[in-house]
Amino acid sequence: YKVCIVFSQDLEVMNLKVTIKEVASAAGVSTSTVSRVISGNSRISEATSKRVMEVMDELGYHPNLIARSLVSQSTRIIGVVMPGATRETLANPFFPEALRGISDAASKNNYFVLLSVQEEEDGELRFEDLVRKGMVDGIIMLYSKREDTFFEVLKSRKFPFVMVGKPQKSGKFSYVDNDNVAAAYEATEHLLQKGKKRIAMVTGPRDLMVSLDRFEGYKRALYDHGIELDDALLVHASFSADGGAKAAAELLELCLLYTSPSPRDRT
Repeated sequence: YKVCIVFSQDLEVMNLKVTIKEVASAAGVSTSTVSRVISGNSRISEATSKRVMEVMDELGYHPNLIARSLVSQSTRIIGVVMPGATRETLANPFFPEALRGISDAASKNNYFVLLSVQEEEDGELRFEDLVRKGMVDGIIMLYSKREDTFFEVLKSRKFPFVMVGKPQKSGKFSYVDNDNVAAAYEATEHLLQKGKKRIAMVTGPRDLMVSLDRFEGYKRALYDHGIELDDALLVHASFSADGGAKAAAELLELCLLYTSPSPRDRT
């Protein structure tokens, strides 16, 4: 066994906190230069920044994040808001992939990620509090839904945010989305062109814009082929394996997929 013995005087040395003045003195620069290096100020030359960073490492100096945020007016934290319960949301392969991309981009730019999952009714209210207190620099919303109060708060405060999904209302804000209307239309039309007429649709929660857009594409395809919409063939479910299984079981139980008014009409 290896035993490390630390004497009391060593403990005192270990507990001494390195100050920014000591870093500046060792690097041969002013304390303001050290502060600018810490905040990533572009006016500091690469050589000076490198020297200061090396001294910080040698001395074991770790800038106080709270103090840095007060000076720079930046927390270097990006808030990410996800819908639904943690277990159910993370079971959807989309979210882990999205989080990995966000984390990679944040890390490359020296940002941290604060994750919030809306498991409770007051989840968004608690995150709104973080925004009001300036505890995050920006927000990424990994969902878009109707009548979203959090979305309205971000807009009214002109707070930096990006939404994944098409917002319900148009405006001057950033969002990333694919054309869910066209995707659902093409999927439905593919089956219609194969002669299928009774086409069921399993879509997501009613309040999410992605669900509404996919339903719109499905409905348009039926209309363009002269087929009346049958509400019984539409099932809403969570975006998870369990949600899809329950929706399929519901349709099978009603015999909507494999029965029709007459054998001649069966497709």
